[in-house]
Amino acid sequence: MPWQSLIPDQGAVIAPIMNQSVTPMPFRDLAQLVKDLYQNDDKTKLYALNSYPYYFQSVMRLASLKAHTLPKRKDVLDSPPGVWLFEEYKRLLPPTSLPFQEQMGYTTFFQAFNTMRSTFLPEPSAAKFLRPMLYYATGNLQDVTGSVVILPQPMRLPTFTAGLPFVGPQGGWDWKSVPEGYAIPRVTGNPLFDYDSVVR
Repeated sequence: MPWQSLIPDQGAVIAPIMNQSVTPMPFRDLAQLVKDLYQNDDKTKLYALNSYPYYFQSVMRLASLKAHTLPKRKDVLDSPPGVWLFEEYKRLLPPTSLPFQEQMGYTTFFQAFNTMRSTFLPEPSAAKFLRPMLYYATGNLQDVTGSVVILPQPMRLPTFTAGLPFVGPQGGWDWKSVPEGYAIPRVTGNPLFDYDSVVR
């Protein structure tokens, strides 16, 4: 679905995706990553303690998760849902099967978008000699009488060793996992048209 615009850096075409993977390894790896990142600091040990219980709430629901909702903590926002730190790490998850995505509260989107890019395009070395780049420089010519005549002089630019310079729009694509209720990268506002009639 095109969202907002296809003008470079102003929108994307997005589609939710899934695969048939039924292994819990990505979720175990994510819980271990959060545990490893936060276990060495006393201020963040609660995240390390609750990383596995949070990501596997459907299997085990521990009372220690309630510590994140205490009044002095800022772990839970009014909106979006969940403990925001744990939820943001869900962006690292790969595409999985739809039941796993629903259970973990995230979706993976395929995105196609346009962006402005400046780069050097690769060029075969044999082609460099076929593409002389000329420009006209202003020069002074002094003859034997002492008078000065200003002349444009063609001068050949050396070939670019890096390739052809290019500035312009370029299409791109990406996979983005997004926690439920959180912002989707490159998506703001509303879709270009209402999809309700199509999907219902």
